[in-house]
Amino acid sequence: MKKLILLLALISLFMIGIAYATPQLTLNTVTWSAGTMVNISTKSANDDSLVNMSYITLRFSASDTANSTSKNLINITNTTATNFDLGYANFTFGNSIILEDTAVGSITGVSTGLLGGGSVALSATTVNIDRTKPTAPTTTQASESEVKDDDILTYTVTGTDTTSCRIAFLQDGASPRSSGSNTYAMTHSGNTCTYTISGIPDLNYNVYGWASDGTNSTYSSKLNLIVNSISDDSLDTGSFNVDAGQVFKGVSNNQITTIVIVVIIGLILFGKKGRRR
Repeated sequence: MKKLILLLALISLFMIGIAYATPQLTLNTVTWSAGTMVNISTKSANDDSLVNMSYITLRFSASDTANSTSKNLINITNTTATNFDLGYANFTFGNSIILEDTAVGSITGVSTGLLGGGSVALSATTVNIDRTKPTAPTTTQASESEVKDDDILTYTVTGTDTTSCRIAFLQDGASPRSSGSNTYAMTHSGNTCTYTISGIPDLNYNVYGWASDGTNSTYSSKLNLIVNSISDDSLDTGSFNVDAGQVFKGVSNNQITTIVIVVIIGLILFGKKGRRR
């Protein structure tokens, strides 16, 4: 009996040791803004610091953003800077990690290198991504200049906090806005947003470029532009060329002959009348 009790006691101690040494991954930071230090606990349930993880991979998805399917977000390597030795993994949510604003982001993770192999999973945890307002777009387009169809307006934005751009052509007195009449989507790529003039009525406009991160938006300073899509060439009166083929298009040869004869007779009669005077 004593041997049985001793055996049970040893088994209990062994099980306690296993439980004590079982690591966990817990995401402690669930609201991320630009510059946020994100903290992940690597400790066991008994607050035991476990330092034998090689790295942790985090994955991200959000149903209301471009990252609707889970994608690798970051690999955190076990270094002094990331504090694995203290039972935590840290990284800074900086501009190199491009995510759209969302309140339904999902973070999962897995560690590797634990005790020479195996892994520990981070259960899906909801995070709120809010990078605050994007920086205001800027442009080198000269104010008071004229633009026409097919001209391209270019704005510079901070690509890491911008997910889309719009442009507004407004009349004097109208408050800056990014939706409604005379506002259009721009093409966003990296640090640039562009818009090709097309079908904008010829008028003077106050033009604003808008940058959005999906939640917040910021507009540029006012740009005065004159849209003038009527080409000067079309108003050139220095020469007037008549395409006879176009003038007589659809007219039969007999009809053309008749017209020519009438014109000739008219010229003869006009000439005679002039001589009589």
